[in-house]
Amino acid sequence: MQNLHACITFLLLCGVVGLSLKLLTRQDQSLIAVAQDRASDTSQPVARRLEALQLLRSHGLAEPYLCTEEVVESMLQLASETKVPEVRVVIYRQLNGIQYSVIRKPLVEALLHDVSSEVREEAARSLGPLRDDPEVQDALVQAQQNDESKRVRKQAEASLAGESTLMTLGGIATNGGWESEQ
Repeated sequence: MQNLHACITFLLLCGVVGLSLKLLTRQDQSLIAVAQDRASDTSQPVARRLEALQLLRSHGLAEPYLCTEEVVESMLQLASETKVPEVRVVIYRQLNGIQYSVIRKPLVEALLHDVSSEVREEAARSLGPLRDDPEVQDALVQAQQNDESKRVRKQAEASLAGESTLMTLGGIATNGGWESEQ
């Protein structure tokens, strides 16, 4: 076992294995499997599915072994069917950073057409890692220039620049300072 840890340490130092590599215990593996099943199970209540998604995120959701394409597709389906904007916000926030191609189109649609400014804002944030895609870039530019919400415009601008923003009560904090949301 000591040799395994030494080998992994060496590989990490050499950059051969990503820094997000986790050695999962059997209990973690079991918990992750249950969370994957629950997140994808359409017969589960929405709250349980979102809890499962958040659990996967807390274990490093962007890792393909944690978040399968099935989980992502199931969550995107839930986002498209729900009438509750807060559910869409949670889903898009939790899927931020996922590299499956299936995520691009629903996020672009949400950014450009969702009635909720909070959903559009989260879609803009979640599209940030995909900003090099021409369709994503076009959507972010369109939102930056035309969205009725200053928060969405600011988030689209930040996503285009590869920056993150932190929304605060009454304002927008970016790595460039703080502004009123009015």
